[in-house]
Amino acid sequence: MPATRGNLRKVRLNGQPDTGPSTFQLDHGLSHYPAHTMARDAAEEKKLHRQGFSRSQLEMMGKIVQYYETDFELQGMMGRPDYIDDEHSIVGPEFLLHGTQTDWDTIYDSGGLKSQGTNPSASLHVLSSSANATGYVSGTRVLSVAKSFAKSTGWVYLIYAPQGIAVHSTSPHKQAEVAAIDSVPIKDIFMFKLLTDPNLIYINEDFRSALKSQQNLDRCLRFLGGGTYPQGLFWSNVP
Repeated sequence: MPATRGNLRKVRLNGQPDTGPSTFQLDHGLSHYPAHTMARDAAEEKKLHRQGFSRSQLEMMGKIVQYYETDFELQGMMGRPDYIDDEHSIVGPEFLLHGTQTDWDTIYDSGGLKSQGTNPSASLHVLSSSANATGYVSGTRVLSVAKSFAKSTGWVYLIYAPQGIAVHSTSPHKQAEVAAIDSVPIKDIFMFKLLTDPNLIYINEDFRSALKSQQNLDRCLRFLGGGTYPQGLFWSNVP
């Protein structure tokens, strides 16, 4: 079923899809808006709310601070990881992949990707986000992991997380996971594809969370495509 909701632009990649190494990931050399920090008081909460965090995201941030008994913030523009414990760190802002069998129109009508609950445990989230009703949306830095959750007929979304919980490679669950906090609104979903036609990419023109330069667009298309593409222009617009 094609995606129809919202303000979408379609492009087709010219090359072999999904042939890149399974560990390929988008690096941090992209143009972001300034990083955000966790809210510490009412004045800062209002500031963050103006910067685009929803009320539910701010509430979930507060639960994380209390659960891990730490007062953390992002370090610098690129979001240098801030250690929580032996298995988790705070990271962001970052582009991630989310694999699911839920189609775009359903996600659009619900306002974006939503968490299953408010449990702040990142460890339980990795085990099962639904069974443990966690307050995160799963993301990964690796395309093959996202595809495994989407199955052969599902969807892979390229999302932007201003902050998230990264699971270290020392964890028993090696999925290159970065869990987005609470939800991923429509404005934080950059592009997506249906795995039955992996070279057709839908770009969400309502994406507002990072700078939409040509460099960002090309690198994100290569990331989501995950294939072998020529240098220079490797995609064309689809009517």
